[in-house]
Amino acid sequence: MESPAVISTAPSASAVTVPESAWRRLWRHNKGWLFVAPAVLLWLFVGFYTVAFSIILSFHRWNGFAQFSLFPTYVCQEPGCRFVGLKYYEELLTWGTPPTKPFSTRLGTTSLS
Repeated sequence: MESPAVISTAPSASAVTVPESAWRRLWRHNKGWLFVAPAVLLWLFVGFYTVAFSIILSFHRWNGFAQFSLFPTYVCQEPGCRFVGLKYYEELLTWGTPPTKPFSTRLGTTSLS
């Protein structure tokens, strides 16, 4: 008969654990997010740029053909592009004198439909 295997409690060279690096831990626990991150960052950048450009453009009267640029420098060439400030927002909120419906009524109708 064979003798039973002896289990040693003394640490051997193979039993010593090497601490895991932060990058390896990040990769092991977040593989899905790391694969999706470039697409999410691109989507956020494009979304942020379009929203910011729309908000800035709402303060201008632009015919769509004149030079209008935000990056690297702000350019708005007359006569096709002109800064109007809060004029459009003022018109939106005060455009409710009879015989047209007030803005709040139109907003309520739109939100209910």
